Amino acid sequence: QLWRPVGIVLLTVLVSRGIVVYPIIAFKNMISRNDIPWKWSHVLFWGGLRGSLSIALVVGLPAEIVPREFFLMLAFATVLFTLVVQGLTMKPLICRLGLSQIPGEREGI
Repeated sequence: QLWRPVGIVLLTVLVSRGIVVYPIIAFKNMISRNDIPWKWSHVLFWGGLRGSLSIALVVGLPAEIVPREFFLMLAFATVLFTLVVQGLTMKPLICRLGLSQIPGEREGI
């Protein structure tokens, strides 16, 4: 029964991250000579890993708050998703976007 709230939170986190990352990079590229390549914006979007700060904030809620356990569950689920799913798919994303090699870098170093 908790899958729906978890899904809503994850979708909200991802949409919010997209709303922040893409326009800021586009604006920065408009006003600066040193553009951030568009492919890197996808990495910045997907790499929004969250963790200990989120958990610490929720754990710090007073015990009297009625939905405290609900908030804890949402925070843990979000952190788990971002660390496991986003963390484990970061390398395939970077490879798929062709960003796995820094120009001039030799393999094995």
